[in-house]
Amino acid sequence: MSAQIDKFMEYFRLSGMSELDLRTQAMKDDLHEACETIKNLQDKEEVNKSIAQMVRKLEKHYDFAEKWIEDRRRGMKIDDDEEGMALKGKTMIMLADLQPLVLEYVSINFLLHHYLKISNDFVHAEEETLDIIPKMEWTSDTEAFLDKYLKKMPVLKEEVRRLKEAKKRLGGLGEKLERFQNGLLFHFGRSKGAGLYSAFLSAIRRANLDKAEQALRAVEREKERFHIIPGKRDSKEEVVALGQELANEYVNNMTLFATEEDKIFLKKNEVNASLEVAIKEFKQASDLIAKYHYSYLKSRVMAILRLQGRLETISDLDKLLELEQIVAKGMLASVGKYEDYRMFETIVTTPLDYMVYEKMKDLPLIRSGAEDVMDGLKRALQSRLAKLA
Repeated sequence: MSAQIDKFMEYFRLSGMSELDLRTQAMKDDLHEACETIKNLQDKEEVNKSIAQMVRKLEKHYDFAEKWIEDRRRGMKIDDDEEGMALKGKTMIMLADLQPLVLEYVSINFLLHHYLKISNDFVHAEEETLDIIPKMEWTSDTEAFLDKYLKKMPVLKEEVRRLKEAKKRLGGLGEKLERFQNGLLFHFGRSKGAGLYSAFLSAIRRANLDKAEQALRAVEREKERFHIIPGKRDSKEEVVALGQELANEYVNNMTLFATEEDKIFLKKNEVNASLEVAIKEFKQASDLIAKYHYSYLKSRVMAILRLQGRLETISDLDKLLELEQIVAKGMLASVGKYEDYRMFETIVTTPLDYMVYEKMKDLPLIRSGAEDVMDGLKRALQSRLAKLA
């Protein structure tokens, strides 16, 4: 314990070693042993099991400390004045707020050790594949730029897949569309047939089924021209049925056939330009990611180390347990005069308040930062392996 705590114990004439002290030291030892074990674990599931096990041990330790306070207070004459009792009540509320935060601190601490091992393992594996370790200037701008492409890679790959599938499906639809157009021209002539076809085409280009069906109703109402062209032709009814089939097929697959202009592709040759751009962009992103892959992996290690540094600025495992230890012992002190009040507040209440309501506020940011780092690492590894079908 620190000199301040020794001074506190001496001032209030509190006994030195107790069962609580022994249990607290055992808890410290368990935490440090578990932390060393986690540093060597490869499986995230095993890490989570270890974290859950330590959380249960800490919860039992909290229960013991609470019972220890109650048992000791019953056997002691504690002379608190009204102000002292209020201060202790406030302190116990803060202690209750601290305990779940300590559980979260332990969980994050263990995860960071695991994430550091995983990141280092990937760096070492990559180094074994390199003849020369690249030296590149790495800045926050470089990281942000690469992160942008890593997040974009799955999107680009999916876009290439979508466009290839759209081109394949549109091959058959394009032939049916041409047959539909020829049917209109046959039954209504070049001028009227072209007008009816244009109205239908405009509707399905925008994936508007209602408008497409209105165009087909117009076809039904239109009087056929007299024609004597020989050969088997679709009847007017068959042309309308074909149009309905096309409308349904295009609209039902509007996501697959979508263009960047909120319209849809109608024929396979319309897809070519977009597909070429998507493939080119995917390859450019792949080349960029490959160029910076090793540096990015190294940056993940540094990012985890920075997060560990942020966690250490909050506290360490030993000090967090000691803080609860001194609070528990403080409940046995008599706080009945101004000097008592000032000593209790200085050594117990103020540090506890600062820990719970200021320093621990950084925990959610550290956890989310750690998950972001690992998500980036996962994207980098997946992107490195990504190939176009």
